[in-house]
Amino acid sequence: MSEEIVDVAYKEEAPEVALAVKPEVGPEALLERYRAITTVMREGVMREGVDYGKIPGSKKNVLLKPGAEKLAALFGITIRVELTQSVEDWENGFFYYRYKAIAEKNGRVLAETEGSTNSRERRYANQIKKGRATPYDLVNTLQKMAQKRAIVGAVLLATGASEFFTQDLEDMEFLHEEEPRREAAAEPKTDGKVTPEQLKQIGKLLVKIDFGGKDERSKREARSLLSYIIGREMKDSYDLTYGEAQQIIDALSASEEAVTELVSGWANAEAEKARKEIPAITEGQRKKIMALFNNFGITDRGERLKYTAQLLGVKGIESTNDLTKAQAARLIEILEAKEEDGKKGA
Repeated sequence: MSEEIVDVAYKEEAPEVALAVKPEVGPEALLERYRAITTVMREGVMREGVDYGKIPGSKKNVLLKPGAEKLAALFGITIRVELTQSVEDWENGFFYYRYKAIAEKNGRVLAETEGSTNSRERRYANQIKKGRATPYDLVNTLQKMAQKRAIVGAVLLATGASEFFTQDLEDMEFLHEEEPRREAAAEPKTDGKVTPEQLKQIGKLLVKIDFGGKDERSKREARSLLSYIIGREMKDSYDLTYGEAQQIIDALSASEEAVTELVSGWANAEAEKARKEIPAITEGQRKKIMALFNNFGITDRGERLKYTAQLLGVKGIESTNDLTKAQAARLIEILEAKEEDGKKGA
């Protein structure tokens, strides 16, 4: 009986198994697609370094986001991107994003792929380790990278362009790291001092971020910024070593967000340094101020601070110890003048 059941089942399912998958695209359509891609490559519509990147030793190129967008436009494909998963650990500085890209044409889904990235990937971890950026600087960059990977993958599948391009992540890492390796290999033999080429590049980068002024104040600020980057006080640009100069070039060549954060950090450090360099109130001044307030009958701490802020025209005084030496001297002068006026009035 069991053999009969198996036999009947086989006879019923056999016609379905025997059916071949019918092609929906004819040879001419495939040839047309092939010609379209080769044409945009040959005619320079797809530009190396912008739309795709070369991989040394490989016949395929890495498709970049601008190139993926051009291929999508060529074949009339629209791309829809959706966030499918994210981890944002602001306390520990770990960020992860996963996006789905849906390639559609005339309402029909042609392909769906997902792309992800996180702050512990090698390239981002290296930026953080070398002080070029913090994990929090990279949030927007990570989101864009995950979206890009999803979009490129969807376009490759939808257009069948894998014959021409790849999106292998290892290849992409190699592409990003090839230029630094070439620079390292071409590093000139020096005595460890900064080279003229490096100084020229640093100058251009400083101009780019508005630190290239020729007046003494601008030069002082530029020198201060460079000192902040290398972690020591530099006398002038010729005081740099080759490695320090390269450290500066790397820092100023980072993403716009990273450079903005760098300059902001320098500005905060300068403000703190300036605050510490201003002479603080002395113990003698503090005692004199307390005595004057007592003479006026103002013994409540809150009232003293409020009155001090009004007399000096400043805000945010939490303690008389926050006053500078000059502010304390001015406050004493004002209080003594008021005391004198009070005596005259009496």
